[in-house]
Formats: sequence, structure tokens, C-alpha cells
Amino acid sequence: MRVKGACCTSQATRTRWGTTIGWSALVEPHIFSMSAIALERCELLTVEGEALREAMRRYLALGNVLLVNLTKLIGQRLHQTRQALIYERGWANVA
Repeated sequence: MRVKGACCTSQATRTRWGTTIGWSALVEPHIFSMSAIALERCELLTVEGEALREAMRRYLALGNVLLVNLTKLIGQRLHQTRQALIYERGWANVA
């Protein structure tokens, strides 16, 4: 799902226009682990997970682009989580 408009927050982070949420539809076991709440009026594009996975199987270039972008997104989320843990545990000032 993609968010259009500055509108959503999740348990972990505030999102902005163009943010991808709900990517669990692409990764087994396809269980959503977070939810989002619109803080302002916004538009949300939704795509049924199985239909998207079928399109990725049928159109390999599409699947490649989506998986490259998904990999980048997961890397960004991992970095954010790492930074949050460092801050939370007080490790930021440890040399």
C-alpha cells in the first residue's frame, strides 16, 4: 500500500507522502505486524496481495523492481530500529 498525503503514523514511525506500508503482503508468512492511523485526510492505494504476487510472477521486471525497492525499505527500517535501540539503551555516548 502507498500513502498519498502527509497523513499516517504507525507504532514505529511517522510516515509521509509516498511511504510504503503493508509490505507484509509480499513476504511470507504474510502477517501484518503493525497498523497505521491517518492523522490527516489522505488517499491510500491498496493492492490485493495475491494479485500483486501473481503480477510479479507474470512480469519479472515488475517483480525485480518491487523486490529491489522492498529490500531498500527493509534496510531503512532495520537502520531506524538500530538507531532507536541505541538511543533507548543509552549507547549513543559509548565510545
